[in-house]
Amino acid sequence: MKVLGIDIGIKRTGMAVSDELGISVRMLPNLVAHKRALAVERIMNLVRQEKVDTILIGQPEGQSEYSKAVLSRALGLKEELEKVIRENQETISVIMWDESYSSKKAAHILAHSGLKRKDRQLKLDAASAAVLVEEYLSSKKAD
Repeated sequence: MKVLGIDIGIKRTGMAVSDELGISVRMLPNLVAHKRALAVERIMNLVRQEKVDTILIGQPEGQSEYSKAVLSRALGLKEELEKVIRENQETISVIMWDESYSSKKAAHILAHSGLKRKDRQLKLDAASAAVLVEEYLSSKKAD
């Protein structure tokens, strides 16, 4: 099962993908798309290119205005992806996944990676997406 993780932010959207066996996860370049339709197109191109089975979208659980804004964007993206998947009769699951503490975990990992502060900041969103995928895969192995 190949999983694409998406960590939506206001400025950047991080992405990461697992290998087919769910053993390793690699960070991908941040998604740059200011319009949802363009984001959906780029994500679906990546999904097809990577032969992804499951799209995992980070779901913030907080009550802050930022969390509410990100949640709204995440739910909208999920809806649009599911629409395209249905229209193309593809069998790809789109799942919302609790992203609590994923950014903090990713920041901790990057802080110990030896990268410069500026480089860590640029990779934070993709690293957060990688944490989402790893947590999802770990939960599946536990089942």
